Amino acid sequence: MISVPIKLDRERQLRLTLGAMAAFEAVTGKNLLQGLDIAQFSATDMRALIWACLIHEDPTLKLEDVGKMVDVADLPVIAEKLGELWNKSVPASDPLSMSP
Repeated sequence: MISVPIKLDRERQLRLTLGAMAAFEAVTGKNLLQGLDIAQFSATDMRALIWACLIHEDPTLKLEDVGKMVDVADLPVIAEKLGELWNKSVPASDPLSMSP
């Protein structure tokens, strides 16, 4: 299992699973199978992605809980961690493009 450690309220592990992608899509309506462009994210998107990548370790975690864990000053580091997670989770050959 691929994970990236992140320090929020405590040490946590971000994981980008299919379940996390579906949870993110359910909340935001955005499809991560089309790619990840954090530079285009709103605060709502960022909170939702962090939440979706954390619910594997705490299914009771709420979006609002994640919002309280993150200060705006932390966003550059968090964006870096999410990018690292994406790069580790999606191989360079990009199997998500699934062309015949």
